[in-house]
Amino acid sequence: MVIIKPFRLVLPSRVNGVCLYNSRCLLSSRSALGFHSSTKLPHPPRGALAAHNIVQNTKKRTSRRRGFLLSASVLIFGIYIYDRQYKYSTLIRNLRAVSTFAVVAVDSKIQRLLGEHGNEKLLRERSAERFVKMFQANGGIYQKIGQSIALQSTTISPEIRAKFAIFYDECPSVSLTEIAGVLREDFDLPNTNSSPEAVFDSLFVPGSFESKPIGSASVAQVHRARLKDTGDEVAVKIQKPAIAQQISWDLWVFAYAVQSLDYLVSFLVR
Repeated sequence: MVIIKPFRLVLPSRVNGVCLYNSRCLLSSRSALGFHSSTKLPHPPRGALAAHNIVQNTKKRTSRRRGFLLSASVLIFGIYIYDRQYKYSTLIRNLRAVSTFAVVAVDSKIQRLLGEHGNEKLLRERSAERFVKMFQANGGIYQKIGQSIALQSTTISPEIRAKFAIFYDECPSVSLTEIAGVLREDFDLPNTNSSPEAVFDSLFVPGSFESKPIGSASVAQVHRARLKDTGDEVAVKIQKPAIAQQISWDLWVFAYAVQSLDYLVSFLVR
């Protein structure tokens, strides 16, 4: 009696020029294929199996890394959007402040290592420029701190105070949409999709609220308008909407950074 069984020929594959045998061929039973116990099956070379395992492990590691990077990117992007839309970039601003203090401390360490070759005056100027850029980027209470630094004539050199004098100039103003939101919240106006001009006209003489502020400071800006009841011309000082949420965190981070700066510099000098 002749029994004919289907036989599947498993061909070797090639990866980077190396002949690799299919692992299923090795797991096939001799009896299932109709071979006698004395029949010897060909074995793939050990180097081919090692190369196959290396390729498979590399693919798995690459896949895991890609998944981790994708998840981390989505998480960071989500935190950034939430912080910007709902927290007025409080986290980003505080990270910018802490990193600036750290850079100044490391720069002081390098200056001390240079010894006589270093220039103390250039170090102070570089540090002042870094703080000015950080204060300008953060805005709000940081601009008020910059104004206070510019007033320290007894403890800060004139060239350094001159760099901070920029904070006495006009500060950036916020948009009319944000101003209308502050007025709507303070006067308990209905939260509708009305334009900013409609909000201004409901509180003042229609068309009298000037869109361009006559002054913009670190925490508020001033607009000219006329009262509905008397028609008197008034100056409307409106607090910038981000200040209420930013000021507590800003003051805490700045105070902590200032207290830590001396310790950080002394630690790096050792």
